[in-house]
Amino acid sequence: MVELLVVLVVIAILTSLMGSSLALVRSCARKVACTSNLMQMGVASQLYWADHEQHTFDYVKQPKDGGMLYWFGWLGGGKEGQRVLDRTRGALWPYTESKGIGVCPSFPYHRSHYKAKATTVSFGYGYNLHLACHGSLGKVSGFSHRSIAQLASPSKTVLFADAAQINDFQPPASRDHPLVEEFYYISDGPALYANGHVAAESPLEGSLDIRIRKAGIARLRTEVLVP
Repeated sequence: MVELLVVLVVIAILTSLMGSSLALVRSCARKVACTSNLMQMGVASQLYWADHEQHTFDYVKQPKDGGMLYWFGWLGGGKEGQRVLDRTRGALWPYTESKGIGVCPSFPYHRSHYKAKATTVSFGYGYNLHLACHGSLGKVSGFSHRSIAQLASPSKTVLFADAAQINDFQPPASRDHPLVEEFYYISDGPALYANGHVAAESPLEGSLDIRIRKAGIARLRTEVLVP
């Protein structure tokens, strides 16, 4: 009986160790996939700039065809989770033609606290809005661009990063039932910088959104966002 108990304890310990190892492997795999996605988006951005006199692409244009034309594609009108998404109309599509790189491997797409924006996954990474238009974040426009060539420190200016927000104002979300959704400009990262390198970027201290703590949604430092 004692020997059997010892065997069971050893098996339990080994199982626990294997579980921890598998979790670590999965975490590393997600980080590798995320870095690859960001680097491919960086290459696509470089190609776009080369074709457009080093001008950045718009964050969003004026309403078009019953929807909004964002940098990642056209998002139709309608209820949340029921809108049509056409990625082929996104600024970077001609340089990627890939449906995979916009899906962040760490985004909680299959969790109960996720709220869909469209009928399919839209985009799990955010764009630095400060590179898309002049002035404050509230002045979103398709008519003002920045020149990448004029950036003082491309290696210190974030271009793309993991992004999400907590929605408590659009059904099926509410104040009593907040949900996580994709967001199209930056809040937190791993981050791709304007010179093409990817690095971890810590969130701003004290900026964690406590409405859904486990989502880990926070903000980036102003220093890496404002050119």
